[in-house]
Amino acid sequence: MFCSLLQCFDSKFGILKEQLSSCNLKVTETDSVLSQTQQQVTNLNADLARAHQQLVNLEQTYSQQLNSNLTQITSLNSELSKVNLHRSADNDKIAALNDKVSALQADKNKLRAELNLNVKPAKSTDSSDTRPRRTRSDPDKFSASQLNTEKRQLAYESWKIHIQQILLIDRDCFPGPFYRISYVTSQLSGKAWEAVKDGVQVMNSQPSEPDRWPWKSTSDLWQVLDKRYILLDTSQTAKNALDTLFQEKRAYGDFKADFDHFADRAK
Repeated sequence: MFCSLLQCFDSKFGILKEQLSSCNLKVTETDSVLSQTQQQVTNLNADLARAHQQLVNLEQTYSQQLNSNLTQITSLNSELSKVNLHRSADNDKIAALNDKVSALQADKNKLRAELNLNVKPAKSTDSSDTRPRRTRSDPDKFSASQLNTEKRQLAYESWKIHIQQILLIDRDCFPGPFYRISYVTSQLSGKAWEAVKDGVQVMNSQPSEPDRWPWKSTSDLWQVLDKRYILLDTSQTAKNALDTLFQEKRAYGDFKADFDHFADRAK
């Protein structure tokens, strides 16, 4: 019986021993896993420390860069303020110079207008009219309405002679090119007026700018009008008409030649 108990005890002890060995093995494995885990934790802590240090370094670097950029921005703003100040001063100078230029231009235009129009500044406050009076009356206005070329030319030439005579005799009434040209154009009507109307409007809108006038003088205007209305050789026309005249049955030219011949001999 004792032997049976001893065998039973040995059997149970063997089982417990195996269980204990198994537990020791698990403990060993657990210790190994724990050791690895601790090593990983240590490594992670080291990585975390390095990452933290890198973050601190980056913050310092970025902070330095930010401070540097802010310093540069402040400096640039200061320079910009100086530039704007100088620019404002320059703008004031430019505005003052522009005012002077405008004043000088106004004086120039005034003097030029007086020169072109030959108008002398008033020297007294006398309101009486001292302008010279016209001695010649205006002829009928030339309208270029004649359908016949020769008649239109003759009418134009007659009108032109009258106008030129007025400009010569009453020249003191037309003190400058503007007045002389304006007078000539004012004596046109109908088609003749329509031909010069645009040019007159240009002169009226810019009386002190003769460089922009279509005619700088009455000579220029006469050239334009002559080219438009003097189209025939009137002397040749007269000669042709003379050839059609007869003294009784003889041509007038032959009669006139004989008449002059005998008249000279009869002296």
